[in-house]
Amino acid sequence: MQEKSEDVIWVPSSQEILFEDQDLIAINKPAGIASQATLDPKRHHLLKAVELYLRKSTKDPYAGLHHRLDRDTSGVIVLTKSKRANKNFAEQVSTHALGKTYVAISGTFPTTQLQDEWEVKNHVKKSHRMKGRMEVVRSGGDFAETKFTRLQSLPEAIVVKAEPKTGRMHQIRVHLAGSALPILGDHVYGTRATFRRAPRMMLHAWHLKLKHPMTNKPLEIRAPLPEDMRSLIQELGGTWSES
Repeated sequence: MQEKSEDVIWVPSSQEILFEDQDLIAINKPAGIASQATLDPKRHHLLKAVELYLRKSTKDPYAGLHHRLDRDTSGVIVLTKSKRANKNFAEQVSTHALGKTYVAISGTFPTTQLQDEWEVKNHVKKSHRMKGRMEVVRSGGDFAETKFTRLQSLPEAIVVKAEPKTGRMHQIRVHLAGSALPILGDHVYGTRATFRRAPRMMLHAWHLKLKHPMTNKPLEIRAPLPEDMRSLIQELGGTWSES
């Protein structure tokens, strides 16, 4: 999906609602929508969009945001609809109990050593030199861990499954760039060649596993890969199947 215009008020459609009951709502967030309010008060965001959606069926809507996706990342994100669900769901987020699976399309270089599976474990913190960027540090910072699986190898690109075990800012983007596999369309951590090869950052929150905060029953929510990523995979010589 193309990036949303700032003057368009997006409200999720029924097709973009992946799950909903009296306590939770799961949205397939399109790329181009921030998860929450930014410094620009005119910029539309997901939290406001969900409140507008809920206002159609209730006079006093409530939406609680406990985890986030980057503005240009698409995919599944879950919000609470009741305050009673906040404590348990927030604990699942803070203890990294949510099972998150992402799909990324990354660029490759002749020197890239491709593996079927690998893990990245390091410490990251916000850069003091470049605003809005995270950097790997030898001491201090926050521990970050991600497991990666190669799904497809394409000419000069790779389709990767990423499973973050921690939830640091830009974690997957930093870890792939550090593996010489910057995400296509990522203007922050990619090279000039890689970020110009895609209409937006090719990162999608594909699956999310959690326990329902009120019933404790397991939930698995899937957001199908968006058209722009499927089209790019095809253009690069690959195919995509949700199974």
